[in-house]
Amino acid sequence: KYTFAAESHAEKNYFTEKLVDAILSECLCFYWGCPNLSDYIDPRAYIRLDLDDFDAAAHTITTAIAQGEWERRIDFIRREKRKILEEYQVFPTLQRIVTDARSSLLRKAQRLHAEGQPLAEVSEAYEKAFREDPTRAEPLWELAQFLPDREAKCRVLERIKDLLPPHGGDGARELYDWRILDELAMNMYYTGRYAASFDAYDELLQRPSLPSRERPRIEANLRFTLAKLPLPDIVVVNLERRPDRLSRFQQQAAREGLTAYRRFAAVDGRQLCITDAIRHLFRGNDFGYRRSIIGCALSHLEIWRSLAQPALILEDDVELADAFLFKLHSVLRQARQLDGPWDIIFLGWHPWAALQAEVPRHTAHPTLIRMTWRDFMGGSFAYLLSPSGAAKLGQRAHERGVQNGIDWFVMHHADCLRAYRTALPIAWSASARKDGVTDSDIQYDWAPLN
Repeated sequence: KYTFAAESHAEKNYFTEKLVDAILSECLCFYWGCPNLSDYIDPRAYIRLDLDDFDAAAHTITTAIAQGEWERRIDFIRREKRKILEEYQVFPTLQRIVTDARSSLLRKAQRLHAEGQPLAEVSEAYEKAFREDPTRAEPLWELAQFLPDREAKCRVLERIKDLLPPHGGDGARELYDWRILDELAMNMYYTGRYAASFDAYDELLQRPSLPSRERPRIEANLRFTLAKLPLPDIVVVNLERRPDRLSRFQQQAAREGLTAYRRFAAVDGRQLCITDAIRHLFRGNDFGYRRSIIGCALSHLEIWRSLAQPALILEDDVELADAFLFKLHSVLRQARQLDGPWDIIFLGWHPWAALQAEVPRHTAHPTLIRMTWRDFMGGSFAYLLSPSGAAKLGQRAHERGVQNGIDWFVMHHADCLRAYRTALPIAWSASARKDGVTDSDIQYDWAPLN
């Protein structure tokens, strides 16, 4: 996924196969060399290193890998791969040198527009200019500004939103980098396409090319869309004897603007008695029928059995990241763009390092990646579950029983799941350690069911 390339010297307009091969191989390259490389290659397709400061360069590399930058940038890398194959070879270069018909056709369309000619005539002139060179967005961009109907604007802008910036620095790059998507997002909002508008604004905020001066406006527009978006079913698991935890959750939910959730009355292991059904379900378990673990497992199993739509399942001791609602919608956007359906998405988990001390809490924008289990110590306090994921897990529990805590049960049956996580958590829960100071209804209760 990652590679490193350093040119023999840094000269303007000079870069070699060292970088090209990395992009053609769909790797994210840590690069030193050509100072104006961004005139040729989208800067989102590589990461610059300062080789005059080795410590800073090493920090850049380790941070990028930890935050899953390859997953965030792979679409840009593939775009640049296509650009190299389709534009930077001999014949495409000759074509750019030989023909400039597009410019004359665009000027004609602009003249008709300025003269106030009929909509149909002006539209056809812009369309003709675009057909002459469908790699350039300017004709349809100008047409979109001319059209009075927002739906029509959206249809035109959607045709050009994925076009690559032109070769070289001809002054039009910011049109491709952010202006088209910005205009499209606004028109989607005013035509009631709120989810699509959020997706566009969210993508804009992840683009390094978005000027800092524009970011506050884009963030404000995105907040308008949040109020219009539907949420998945949000289930908060809470014991009757822990109203204090529910109260704390309600306070942070109010802070984050999270209102549409429902409380699920957790199964209290202290109120259970051992039965044949429980013995069978938890046959061969590795926890000695501890009542707390059984109560927790039965709570999640009951939620899974009744799941009819995607749900966010939260335990009442969860701590939500700042701007959680925005980050949740961003995760859902990325989930919609996956190649196939998802079953479970962990928004938080306990890494093994949490055994010794609380791990640092980062607030980076969430990036969705495939679940990796090697650093999963546990945690079922914040996860998204689809009906297909619930059905698969419920079927495994019915057929094979539950031999572990419910979080490890999920891990041990990952072979049947399309499991994902955020590269960095956007929700946390205090990990129970040997010092016994964590408020846990599970980890310090060793009593078995009677």
